[in-house]
Amino acid sequence: MKSKIKKSFLPIFCILVIMFIAVYVMSLTGYYESVENKNNTLTKEAITKFEKDVLNGEVIVASNYLKERETYDNLLSRIGIKVGNLIESAFNKVMRFILKEIEGAID
Repeated sequence: MKSKIKKSFLPIFCILVIMFIAVYVMSLTGYYESVENKNNTLTKEAITKFEKDVLNGEVIVASNYLKERETYDNLLSRIGIKVGNLIESAFNKVMRFILKEIEGAID
């Protein structure tokens, strides 16, 4: 029985370590910030359109120059968020209870 647990634990642990290292390296290299910066900067076409509108004295509205982002809001994502929030609140309640019991045992 212990060997089965040991055999299944090692690959899962290795996968988690590799995922952690990948996310850590991405954060160090600024990958997320560069993607966000790329999404937030105006394209050359939008800049020339903006400059042309300013010269012509037209009303400037930011939404005319920015690309719209795709939204991934659907039923499945909303259900996932609600389930995640429920799990988080249950975990917080359980941890508070456990820590209060440990604190009471110490006192």
